[in-house]
Amino acid sequence: MPAIQAEAELLRVEQALQALGDALAAGDAERLLTVATSLQQLLAEVTGAGARQATPLPAALHNRLLRAQARLRAQREALARASATLARRADALLPERAARVGYDAGGQTGRRTTSGFARA
Repeated sequence: MPAIQAEAELLRVEQALQALGDALAAGDAERLLTVATSLQQLLAEVTGAGARQATPLPAALHNRLLRAQARLRAQREALARASATLARRADALLPERAARVGYDAGGQTGRRTTSGFARA
């Protein structure tokens, strides 16, 4: 892939990351899903084209790619934190849900149906 084409594709990725960040900040779930799906498809196209590239990227493009990767990681972490916060809030508002959802120390889901007493 020539450097000019690589730069154009990287610009598309950077714009998609910006749109994803905007959707995250706005809390717009529908837009977030649309933008995330588009970004995922774009990344698949770009990485496929990059894998076929015989020459390395110029240093400036390589650095931009590293910054884009770091930004994507930061957005994933922000989304994970937001999801965890939402789950904790839901558990606080719906204690019945909190008691049934998740895994216990033994890896089992939900509440146990036994009383907890040993049976002979």
